Amino acid sequence: PAEPCTSARAGEPLAVLVLDNDPLTVEATSALLATMGHVPVGAFTPEAARAQAGRVDAVLADFRLDATGPGCEGRAGGEDGLDVVASLRALCPGLPALLITAECDPAIRLRAEGMGIPMHAKPIAPAVIEGFVAGVRPRA
Repeated sequence: PAEPCTSARAGEPLAVLVLDNDPLTVEATSALLATMGHVPVGAFTPEAARAQAGRVDAVLADFRLDATGPGCEGRAGGEDGLDVVASLRALCPGLPALLITAECDPAIRLRAEGMGIPMHAKPIAPAVIEGFVAGVRPRA
């Protein structure tokens, strides 16, 4: 039998994947999620994120996952956060995701919206993350 796409039941803590190439961002976001009573799962690469498929209830992803730094010039190569969410959703359809990025390209926002993924600028207010996670509905 296939693994369930979520592990939490209603009222239980959620396992939330935090995908960012910046270890400090993963650490800070993970600490925030833990104070909210959830179980953060950090990943710095697309491969590490995909290894968590079926084990997380939601995803907080950065757009830029390479080492070229922030900016509006577009990605330098490799997968971005939306690519990773798409691959996770191929395994777990409907996996809730939130894109948190310093990117300012309107094409990225359009792409995220087309995938049903809200996009927020860095730095993101903790209340936005809390609201997103509160809206995740674990499957029964």
